[in-house]
Amino acid sequence: MPASAAEPGRGTAFAVYVLYLLSIPSFAIFALVGVIIALTGRAGSGPIARSHLDFQVNIWMTAFWVTIGLAFLGVIGAVLTILLIGFP
Repeated sequence: MPASAAEPGRGTAFAVYVLYLLSIPSFAIFALVGVIIALTGRAGSGPIARSHLDFQVNIWMTAFWVTIGLAFLGVIGAVLTILLIGFP
């Protein structure tokens, strides 16, 4: 058996990847579950699995803040459209 197959945290990293993939049709509910699992599974994982789990958390945080920023810009755009053009 290769050394990487027995590394602690490997199954956790794989499970989080599967949850991220399943989050597409679930409106990101599974992504939230996946990031919680990634955050809790980092403590007892090996170095390679730990880097994967850290990257998975980083992906979620980036997607979260980009979504918040785009929603904020959308609200500003809607308000300015109503104020400046008078369109609803």
